Amino acid sequence: MISLRPPRKRDTHRIVQLADEVFGDGYLSDGDVNSRYIVLNVGGSLVGFVNTDIWDNEDATDTAGFSLGLIETVVVRSQYRGSGLGNLLIASATASLILEDVNLIECYATTWSDSGICYLKGSLERNGFTEDEHYPHMWEDDVQDYTCRACKTQPCMCDATLYRREVNTIRRTNSCQNDVT
Repeated sequence: MISLRPPRKRDTHRIVQLADEVFGDGYLSDGDVNSRYIVLNVGGSLVGFVNTDIWDNEDATDTAGFSLGLIETVVVRSQYRGSGLGNLLIASATASLILEDVNLIECYATTWSDSGICYLKGSLERNGFTEDEHYPHMWEDDVQDYTCRACKTQPCMCDATLYRREVNTIRRTNSCQNDVT
């Protein structure tokens, strides 16, 4: 049985361990895991997760009312890759961001330097995302203190591609618009 749900306290350590397996030791800490994560279980075992965030810039005059949804991290245990579970995580994260009324969703998908593969490409495209821009050595200025499992460097020197999906949002109001003349 496959289930998606918010993380529970007991999931925190397993999420961190899975991130370490995929990205490298120290990529996440227990304190990083929050309610914006969605946990993927198969047969009762945690096999993946996704986390999202929202950048809301109400104060800037040129972007007032604009809300950017971010899919920050998508992880599926290696033995489950290619089974559609990444697609399920992307779809779930996208749906939750749409419910939060974002205007645009972005995701930086890593192209792993040890394989040259971007595992998220197909899942993102199946969920309506389009490739926007490629960034060589995306994280070379990152201060995160972990060694990438793919390129074996700190900071990570893997490439990334920005994927975007525009969202048509309908603003709901409590007022009725049935003017009878």
